[in-house]
Amino acid sequence: MQKLLFIFLLSLTLTNAQVTGSWSLAPEAGALKVGTSPGDGSLWSNSIADVTTRACLFDDEYVFNADGSFSNVLGSETWLEGWQDGLASDYGGCGAPIAPHDGSNLATYTVDETAGTITIVGSGAFLGLAKANNQNESGTPNDDTIVYTYSLSEGGSVLTVGLTGFGGGGYHWTYKLVRNISSDDATLSSISVNNIPLSGFSPETTSYDYTMAVDDTTVPTISVSTANTNATYTIDDASAVPGTTTINITSEDGETQMSYTINFLASSYVLVWGDEFENNDSIYLSDQTNVVDPAKWYHQTFAPGGGSWYNDEEQHYTNLTSNSYVNNGTLKIKAIKENYTSPENGTSKNYTSARLNSKYAFKYGRMEVRAKLPSELGTWPAIWTLGQNISEQGAYWQTQGYGTTGWPTCGEIDIMEQDPNKSITSGAFHFGPDFDRRQYTTAHTSVSDTEGTWHVYSMIWTEEGISLMVDGEEFHNTSNIDSRGVGPVDMSFFQANHFILLNVAMGGMLGGPIVENFSTAIMEIDYVRVYQPQSQPLSTPSISKNELLLYPNPSNGNFQIESGIQIDEVHIYNLNGQKLQSLQPNMKVLTINSNLAKGVYMVEILGSNFREIKRLMVK
Repeated sequence: MQKLLFIFLLSLTLTNAQVTGSWSLAPEAGALKVGTSPGDGSLWSNSIADVTTRACLFDDEYVFNADGSFSNVLGSETWLEGWQDGLASDYGGCGAPIAPHDGSNLATYTVDETAGTITIVGSGAFLGLAKANNQNESGTPNDDTIVYTYSLSEGGSVLTVGLTGFGGGGYHWTYKLVRNISSDDATLSSISVNNIPLSGFSPETTSYDYTMAVDDTTVPTISVSTANTNATYTIDDASAVPGTTTINITSEDGETQMSYTINFLASSYVLVWGDEFENNDSIYLSDQTNVVDPAKWYHQTFAPGGGSWYNDEEQHYTNLTSNSYVNNGTLKIKAIKENYTSPENGTSKNYTSARLNSKYAFKYGRMEVRAKLPSELGTWPAIWTLGQNISEQGAYWQTQGYGTTGWPTCGEIDIMEQDPNKSITSGAFHFGPDFDRRQYTTAHTSVSDTEGTWHVYSMIWTEEGISLMVDGEEFHNTSNIDSRGVGPVDMSFFQANHFILLNVAMGGMLGGPIVENFSTAIMEIDYVRVYQPQSQPLSTPSISKNELLLYPNPSNGNFQIESGIQIDEVHIYNLNGQKLQSLQPNMKVLTINSNLAKGVYMVEILGSNFREIKRLMVK
């Protein structure tokens, strides 16, 4: 019997609908093998020549019908072995099918996605080899019920099944099956959106909702493949976003038509806070080293662990521009090997770095950080959040009066951390009623070229759960049971505002040993963004535009500010981010007489619905 075989590349989770259809052994070496572990072929594996000499085996069909029935379609000949009735040698040969392994008896199948098994029930029903079942392969099979493990891959066209239980449980058969495609097939084998495989695609699912990125209204480019390569198709693109793209397919024989639709939906998220670190000739100036925006970021420098940071870290954090600065459109957090004595506690360390706290806190939404990570061994870069209510001396929100709750009760979300293996990143959730009953779940994922390539490290946080992602692909969530058997996460510890932390630690529990020749290392950040659903009340009030004047500038230290809206607060910072002066004028026009020394300063001006930073030069 002739079949059309097509294999395509997209990994999916098996469902009953996806296994429905006709399957045969893949016409390749290793499609049929046995060994001492699943997937192993060390004891025997078919050769490419066997595909021809055992053609009567490779053209057998295993049919999973949509109604739950199963059948072996063996044709006039199949592979026989001596145990069946002695007509073939012990090594087997082609011959007419022999009952009960001839497909003549009724059989059924069930798929258990949780257990990862396919169970076939019926006298003589089988996959691969008639002799092999869960009890033996000795020639007297008890095969009314056979349980196979499974995985589905390559877009739903490859079904790999495993059989264990015989030989005292020490032997394992593995069969690679491919889906048979007919001339009246009008299904798609893949859909890609802007050259990225459509998530959740299944040939049997014909309608999809696709949510666009924030502010993206460009209709995506769709590319497809048909299961039968001789089928034809047309693509009618959506005229706008929101809108629908339709793919119409006609089978090879012209008898079958199918349509798939992709509904492009506008993003439900809006940008509520962020820092692009772009040269804007206001906060960040072109062609020079800039301090990190003091209105958005706070340098956490006080070591809360008796002069040292937790987790056996070996650095001091500073507010120096040598450790954190903005230029050429990106933030750099730089770890340096240098002896440094903390002015706050008098202790000395051999390394310095920076630890930034956001002056913004939020609950629920999507957070993204686009970054390149240091490759030097001993560095521990991190992108993470903590509860705004954490009681930790020196943390920004502690200084603002929010520090009421200890760790890990406040909750911690580690979006990205990296240990000495620089080809992976990890994420974690820390929680618990107190320190002695602390818990965490963790997972890691492979990430290519973390130093030289930009990657987006992100999370989506809702009331029900949190998902951690790299480049839009989830690798951990709060529902997971991790490799240590811990989970799921108790979400009651993640129902309050969190703030963002960016830092590079040195050594410690995750950083590992620091290489002897270490000198400097940089984590570079392109942007930090926080989005929230449009239907959700924003975590901070919206900011409206206001015309502000600050003059004269340059000045001798005395200057005036004029606003069309009442000014509630004014804060003056030096270039290290240190707050030098604060005022609460509650007026639209005010004169400030300061004793500022010659230099450049940042003036933060706030009202009920606006915030602006002005750069002030004192000569």
